[in-house]
Amino acid sequence: GFKTEWIKQMVMPIQSEYDLTLVKFKRHQLEDLMGRLFTSPLMEAFYGYRVSDPHSGMYAITHGLVEDLCQDSKFWPDITNSYGIDPWLITRALRWKKHICEVELGAKLAYISKEKFNFVFTQTAAALFECITRDSKFWFSRETVFRGLDVFASINYPDKAEESCFSLADLLTSFKENYSQYERLSNMFLPPDLTESLHQSLTVSGTEFSFDHHLWVQTVYQFLLGYRFNPSISRNDLFNSLTFIFNGRMAGFLATLNKFSIIPLEEEPEREFILHLVSDSLKNEQRSCFLESRKEFFKQWQHMTQETRPPITPAHFMEFIPGVP
Repeated sequence: GFKTEWIKQMVMPIQSEYDLTLVKFKRHQLEDLMGRLFTSPLMEAFYGYRVSDPHSGMYAITHGLVEDLCQDSKFWPDITNSYGIDPWLITRALRWKKHICEVELGAKLAYISKEKFNFVFTQTAAALFECITRDSKFWFSRETVFRGLDVFASINYPDKAEESCFSLADLLTSFKENYSQYERLSNMFLPPDLTESLHQSLTVSGTEFSFDHHLWVQTVYQFLLGYRFNPSISRNDLFNSLTFIFNGRMAGFLATLNKFSIIPLEEEPEREFILHLVSDSLKNEQRSCFLESRKEFFKQWQHMTQETRPPITPAHFMEFIPGVP
């Protein structure tokens, strides 16, 4: 069946020059929002490669890379025991400059509830922030070049992607009811103009609701700075807050998409095609915004690193040399 064919397609690249095969599933336009609006653009901004489907959960890995990952996993116990293992695995391979390719398979026919989606997002964000933080020397010194991964030829599978069940009303409710719980925390490290924009978005409903890609990028980057440079902030509260803000970002995405769904088209396939194009355009705008704001984030990171660096080297860090004061 399809699963046997999938395995063959995944294994073929690692039998030649590749160390890792990533799977790209055929997904509905609303089913890949976590990957396209958060995980993938962050990976590209810091590690330089565009990963099409960072949440497929399916890989083909060479024996050598498996050994490297097993050796390294003992230093990441919290991350590798959860859904955070996916961004950890991919960023390790990118960090180690392994040869990686993608294989496009059929549709991933799996329903995910909003509750589980939020749980996966929380763990993904925690893992990705920790990887980015530990790899700061790598991405600071990396050349400013962005590439796509090699795509291995695959079979065109006839199955159709399952439609996402997320609704604008549910996401808006989740954002508005839960963000107020963490608003005080966000105010501790978000700049005033950002907190004002988030607060204003709480007062709008329905298709008039707006939460654009610029607001989301600035929020993510500021949360990343807060994660690294504000140790007094509860990590659980920080990621729970970001999760519910992402519900607002998805609601903003759906509100924009819904404005195009009212276009009168005689044929339903034409409507679906238009919505697919609009959806892809919105996701590409989000990706571009992460990359464009990257340079300013680097400046902020460097400035805050210098501010938090101790002015005097602790005495126990210095080597003792007899006869030398």
